[in-house]
Amino acid sequence: MVIVRFIMLISGLGIIMKSKIYPEVCCEICNEVVHNHFDCPVCKCYAGTDVYDYFDNYVEFACEKCKTQFRIVGRDAEDCDKIEVEIKEV
Repeated sequence: MVIVRFIMLISGLGIIMKSKIYPEVCCEICNEVVHNHFDCPVCKCYAGTDVYDYFDNYVEFACEKCKTQFRIVGRDAEDCDKIEVEIKEV
């Protein structure tokens, strides 16, 4: 409960957190992304996202485990799977 209250306090304050996206592809033949996972900075685990497509097309997403909504505020130029996020809503 304390963690949730803390997250609600920092929500929208512009605190930037780093994370990494792990795209899950259908097969090696079509190489289409069917789902994405990431290192959630809130629940501190490898979790699914609500994105079932290439992550490049999205600015906002949610963690399937803790339901926290994130806004992407930066992407690594050298590694496109590394992103910077801020909490949009808990």
